Amino acid sequence: MRELKITRLDGFTEEHESRVYPDGSALVRGGSLPWIAWADGLDAKVLSIDWEKEMMVFLLKNRRGLKADHHCHVGAAYGYLVSGFVETELGDVHGGDLIIEPGGVVHDALSIEESIYLSIVFYGVGGLDENGEPDDNAVLDCMGLYQLAVGAGCADHLTPPPEGWSRQVKAERRVN
Repeated sequence: MRELKITRLDGFTEEHESRVYPDGSALVRGGSLPWIAWADGLDAKVLSIDWEKEMMVFLLKNRRGLKADHHCHVGAAYGYLVSGFVETELGDVHGGDLIIEPGGVVHDALSIEESIYLSIVFYGVGGLDENGEPDDNAVLDCMGLYQLAVGAGCADHLTPPPEGWSRQVKAERRVN
């Protein structure tokens, strides 16, 4: 049997270090990143931000009993429930389940157990105005998530925003 070997990139990272390589590849050591308090009962680990695609990758840890009030995602959102149990309008979500939400769909969720989500969101997470419509002024986009990580002192593994960066897509409700 032939022995398989992997050629390591120059500057191969140790087990506890995250690193971005010159070719744009990255190895993010999520286990070494601290949880950042995002809101009451909700913590996050910012794993990656792709400024060109306006894509955010992060872990969310919801405490038991946390209700994520009505909100929407500006673009598509993918949520893989790593562990826990959450009730949504789509049905009960258990560890190992994947939720796919088109941009603009207003929804909420209730964490029945402490839950950890791997989230991939395009263009941002949007709040709603007093009429229940997406509020473009209440969007947490790539810049907001980056600033959250910078403020917590855990953004060294993230690529800084390009000069002059701004979100290109506005929040709006999806009509089915």
